[in-house]
Amino acid sequence: MNIEKAKLIWREFYQKYSFKEIEIARSYLDKQAAADFMQLIQSKHGAEKVEQAATVIQNVWRKAKHRNLLNISRKGNHRYEFLHLLHQENVKKSLNSVLLEELQKALDLGDWSAPVFSHSRYLYAAMTLFDQKKITQQQMYTLLERDQTLKDYPLINTYAILNEEGDWTDEARDIMLKSLPSLSEDQLNLLRHLILQLPKSEQMFYTTEMGGFNPNSNQKTLMGLLYQQKSIYSDGNHFINLAAGIHDALGLTQYGVNEYVRPMMRLGKQSIDDIEEGVRFQSRYTAAIFPGAFKSKSVHEYENLTAKEVTEHDRYHSKIMSKIPKDILHTFWEMIDLSRQTTGIKWSREIWNWIDMATEYFITSDDILNEQAYQRYLNYKKEYKERYGTHPPTLDAVEEDILQREDLSPEELDTILSGFMFERTVLSEEELYELCAESFLFINGELNIGSREKFFQFLDKVYDRRLEKDNALHQQIMEIFDCKMTGKPLPAHNSKTQKSMTALFCKIVRFGTDSINTESHGFYMFYKNKINLMGILFLLDLLNHPEKYETFHIFADELISPFKKYFESLKEISPFLQNHDIKIQLLKCHLYFNLQEDLFDAISDSEFRKVWDKFKDINEYIDSNEHSIIETLTFKKVDMESEDSAIPNSIALYYEDMPLIPAKIKDLTNQFLEHQFSQRTSTILPSS
Repeated sequence: MNIEKAKLIWREFYQKYSFKEIEIARSYLDKQAAADFMQLIQSKHGAEKVEQAATVIQNVWRKAKHRNLLNISRKGNHRYEFLHLLHQENVKKSLNSVLLEELQKALDLGDWSAPVFSHSRYLYAAMTLFDQKKITQQQMYTLLERDQTLKDYPLINTYAILNEEGDWTDEARDIMLKSLPSLSEDQLNLLRHLILQLPKSEQMFYTTEMGGFNPNSNQKTLMGLLYQQKSIYSDGNHFINLAAGIHDALGLTQYGVNEYVRPMMRLGKQSIDDIEEGVRFQSRYTAAIFPGAFKSKSVHEYENLTAKEVTEHDRYHSKIMSKIPKDILHTFWEMIDLSRQTTGIKWSREIWNWIDMATEYFITSDDILNEQAYQRYLNYKKEYKERYGTHPPTLDAVEEDILQREDLSPEELDTILSGFMFERTVLSEEELYELCAESFLFINGELNIGSREKFFQFLDKVYDRRLEKDNALHQQIMEIFDCKMTGKPLPAHNSKTQKSMTALFCKIVRFGTDSINTESHGFYMFYKNKINLMGILFLLDLLNHPEKYETFHIFADELISPFKKYFESLKEISPFLQNHDIKIQLLKCHLYFNLQEDLFDAISDSEFRKVWDKFKDINEYIDSNEHSIIETLTFKKVDMESEDSAIPNSIALYYEDMPLIPAKIKDLTNQFLEHQFSQRTSTILPSS
């Protein structure tokens, strides 16, 4: 049964990535390509007839055979996956029949100790075999990654994963499986059967030295970050490297065919447009090294990277995206399309981050399922109150108390401190960072990564308790996490599921991408707990086209903070937005939310009346001057020299030369009120 299930999974997987849904070099596959190529040769060499052009080609071929290498023409009759790997690079393949035969034999036998892998041109031979469909895409990826890895991290050993009986080898149990994420017995059984279906050369892993990387130094490098986030497999002393097919088998085991976001190699430099193409194809492209092709050595702010760091960085993104329900990924893609259609701006800070999806909230989702640490904190809090009274203890008092406790381990001390910090800071961004700077999260100015993970685990716990107040909802969210981490199908879509999926989307927005960078909290839809242009645009679209988002199981009625309060306010002024240009709608929303900003949490009837009257004055002024106002409104990216109340390179609505950011909206609100007061000639809309 498991064998048949494994075969079915692989069949669905290969169908999913068959390139039928992606536009890559379709013109190259035209049957006319060969004729076009002959015409090109004719014109280039002054050949009068096709026969003369053919002679030119034959001469080139003879010279190439003598050199054993041939330039690959992307206009040849190649299949999709071959062209996808080539990307835009001009590279060569081997014509050495002996080398091709030796490499094919070694791969068929899974013999990674064969002399052919020491040949300086074996990768050219691999390219030929891949072009001829004699090796699979996964085998080609493995050959590329292994070659580039061993250039920086010397090989220690290569191990078979399965024995002749199809069971785990001792090395696989003792080395590989111990380094992988925790898997259930059912998952391990499925993984084993998936591996059994792979070519012999893919049923392996290999260990390498760590080069200059020291896992105990807390290095501020990309490799250090990936290691700390457990995105790289290691036993602490060596890197553990998997074949591409094993990575795919593990991803399918953990997340299932529908949710797994696959890393896919391509030669050369990958632009942000390339990354988006891959993401929408449910894959993460990674730059591979091949002789003669561009070598990528930088990612984000990190320079002079090894090829392994570049590849592992993209694999890290694929793991995060695999953990996020596909419905939520599609919601962000919908928001990207909405932003581009509305603003005419293709790339911005928020759009890139919605593509990149480096949501640290999901990095430690394995740990979120573990209640032990949180329960330890609750027990301590109860115990503290029993000893010292019911008054909530201060952080200083807790620190003083636990330092005197000899029965608590260092881990327990960190856990308890984290819990109290969350209780105090979950609703205050400023206090959160002030306490971070003063607390154990920083040691001699250096970030304590382990404590940071605990910090955000607890922030999630407290967030659930403070905002949802619904145990059933929390269980639904945990069920989604459980399905994502075990490869089980997501729960059937019903009222509970739609509630939990919507809540999960809101929580992703709340936590943002980078747990340290305050700009990303709110996922560029909110900044310092105030809604941004993109947040307003999303809520307007949700209000006007709820059915579009219901397709992704995002329901307006189930929104939680930070969206809920703004959506309710948006509904209040929706009659004043109808039949107006989108820029005018956004302007009115900005101004109304600014008027309400200080009154959201505790607004009285009299206070609301004042806000409402002011907004009606502003609304009347805008409506009576709409033509002249709309000419002053433009969408632009905030420049890098912007004030602290804006995010550089994010999109803002500008009124004249003023970006509508919190610090400026207040001035514009007062300006419009003054204009309306000074030129009041009509009756103010009656109070409702």
